[in-house]
Amino acid sequence: MDGLRHLLEKPCKRAHIGELPEKSRLETLEEYVPLLKAVVAKIQAGELPDTTVSWTSMGSASKFFELPTLQQEYGMVLQLLASTLCQLAYQMLNKCTVTLRAEKDPAAHRDGIGQERAQQIVTLLRQAAGVLSYTEEELKLGKPKLKGDRPDELAPSMAAALRGLALAQAQAVVARRAQERSGPTHLVAALHNASLDFINQATEEFQGNINEYNTVPPAFLQYLALFSLVQKAQVHRVMGQESYVKEEAGFALAYLERARANMKGAQDSLKSYGKDAERRWSLEHAVAEVELLWSTYMKENNVVYFQPIPKRVPVLPAGKSMVSPISYEPHQLDDTNFLCSR
Repeated sequence: MDGLRHLLEKPCKRAHIGELPEKSRLETLEEYVPLLKAVVAKIQAGELPDTTVSWTSMGSASKFFELPTLQQEYGMVLQLLASTLCQLAYQMLNKCTVTLRAEKDPAAHRDGIGQERAQQIVTLLRQAAGVLSYTEEELKLGKPKLKGDRPDELAPSMAAALRGLALAQAQAVVARRAQERSGPTHLVAALHNASLDFINQATEEFQGNINEYNTVPPAFLQYLALFSLVQKAQVHRVMGQESYVKEEAGFALAYLERARANMKGAQDSLKSYGKDAERRWSLEHAVAEVELLWSTYMKENNVVYFQPIPKRVPVLPAGKSMVSPISYEPHQLDDTNFLCSR
């Protein structure tokens, strides 16, 4: 705890925790959060004086906001903890993507993300969702004291929206791994549809409380739209593949038409991400898969099945959720630990 003492004594240093590498940042935050919680409790009990501190926001990275209380800093630190867990998950997922891009052996692509990595990624995202559930409740306690010029992360609805996003991403990994194990099935489509349910909840939470935010980063809104379009495309792709196995070529092509339209929308959304190579490759890989299925099924239908492409398709399977937040509560510091840490 000695290193944390200097964070409490020098507020200007605390805002730079986010500049640490992710693993070092996570270790620091896991120790700092309980300490800060104990300090806030002492302040609220009148045993310690409150203080102000400056923090940046994801919507205004170059601007420092003056937080009037350490309770608000507690909310920012919790948001940073959740963000760090998500970033560690993204790093693992990107590492897998880089490996697949470099791998020439088709067998490697069949193995895909792998069971162990999938479990690790899903666990990190579920932990982040748990932190965000806890954060939402903590932020509700301090909401009446919020002033206009503040970071958007202090709005409880932001924590709720980010929780939905983390769960949507975890559910998408579950669906991806399920297809790697069993191929395109009705269940896989239901798993992707559950991811879509989560992202829709996140989007509704965010847009329904848009008046609570000062600066909404366009990239965040674009990513919500991108993720939603990709999941819609995946649901239709899987249903198309399942229909084709049943020799329902017309329905297969109808599903794939919808998948292609959603993928086109996702490609348009991705243009704002510039040089995000891994995300771009993942989308291009998914688009190529849909286009290959489309051309293959179309040729087969023209030669073998001669089925018309219906304008409507059967109702998509209801979402089947396999993820939930992992409950989070900072450990309690007793007075001895608290005094030693100061």
